[in-house]
Amino acid sequence: MLGNEFIEDFKASFSPKQQLKDFKSLTKGQSWLLVIMLLAQFWAFIAGKDFSGTGWLGIVTGVATVINLVLIDRGFITNYAWGFVSAGAWFAVSLHNWLLSDIATQGFFFFMQFVGIYMWGAQIRKAQSNAVEAKKLTAKQAALVTLGSLLLYLVLVYVTTHFHGNQALLDASLLPLNIIGQMLMSYGYRTQWIAWIAVDVIAIIIWYNQTKTLSPASLSMLVLNITMLVNALYGAYLWNRKEGLGNVTNSEHN
Repeated sequence: MLGNEFIEDFKASFSPKQQLKDFKSLTKGQSWLLVIMLLAQFWAFIAGKDFSGTGWLGIVTGVATVINLVLIDRGFITNYAWGFVSAGAWFAVSLHNWLLSDIATQGFFFFMQFVGIYMWGAQIRKAQSNAVEAKKLTAKQAALVTLGSLLLYLVLVYVTTHFHGNQALLDASLLPLNIIGQMLMSYGYRTQWIAWIAVDVIAIIIWYNQTKTLSPASLSMLVLNITMLVNALYGAYLWNRKEGLGNVTNSEHN
């Protein structure tokens, strides 16, 4: 039974019909946000003049991630189809830049797309809605999340430094924050956006530093993380509204 439901949710995530339906439900403001973020990715790709294999992976990463984020903003399960593409391409770019924590992060993200489809599908069916429900952490849960993140960070600083990874102190912070953000997202907690905003700020610093050494696809990744920060702020607003994620008021459509 559960296996059949997961298969149906997996198919729904990749369904062109469901993808089109979710895109059509975006408000005018959300549609413009999507267009602007996509244009930013193409500008960075052209301006960076990196037309190598890694450069093309950078633009694929950017496009897939932007679409993934906009669909997450609305709580649509179709985001996960783009999440698979984003995590796979980002993994390859990070590998070329030898960002060890980022490599581990994207590997974790790829696996978590399966978990997310399962969790969101179950929540959407239970709520009989077209989107996941935004939930709030308790004080105890928040304390455990913070402690777990700190311990994982200290371990990763040691590992990243031991293997001579680039920008170890900053890079090591990405995996615990991303793990926390992805776990909170999979279970539908609005607190995820605190983690995503922190991740994006740190990632902007990391990829800015990478542009100074002209590392592969660094400009595209820098611009991508800037647009991700803008989207994270908007996503935090949407997930903290009283209205449901899948529903919008008539005024928002105008």
